Amino acid sequence: MNNTTRDVGHIVKFNGQNFPLWKFGFWILLEQHDLFKIVNGEQALPAEALNAEGVVTNRAAITAWHVKDVLARGYLIATIESQQQRSLINCTTANQMW
Repeated sequence: MNNTTRDVGHIVKFNGQNFPLWKFGFWILLEQHDLFKIVNGEQALPAEALNAEGVVTNRAAITAWHVKDVLARGYLIATIESQQQRSLINCTTANQMW
């Protein structure tokens, strides 16, 4: 069992009709993993900051954002039924999925 499965095993899967119950469990999961602002769009991907030589100086912040976004997208997909997953295929961020 991977971490995602273990983390979401207690959350009822969203089936298109149980949004309030699913959202309750899902938001708690996001808060536990500091992902709330990634999903709701408050914490956007940082723009590249370049120094005088054109070197990106905030690569770590950009990478950290991507790691959180991938985790959030994994949690979203793991907690919804396949029928609802189909509508998210073209989303590239957790915020777009939300």
